[in-house]
Amino acid sequence: MTIRYNQDIVFQTIVSPVMRNYDAVITQAVTSVQEEIQKRIINQALLQTGDLSSDEY
Repeated sequence: MTIRYNQDIVFQTIVSPVMRNYDAVITQAVTSVQEEIQKRIINQALLQTGDLSSDEY
């Protein structure tokens, strides 16, 4: 199972056909992906400083 966000892999695991705990894997995937996307959104918001060149003169 591979989950991508903006062309980046944010979660990847191997799911065996004999695996019985699919729900646990899905829960783990959802939690991991949500946390990663939230981190990326926060980082992107913090890095947007805008154009400050007009303030320099």
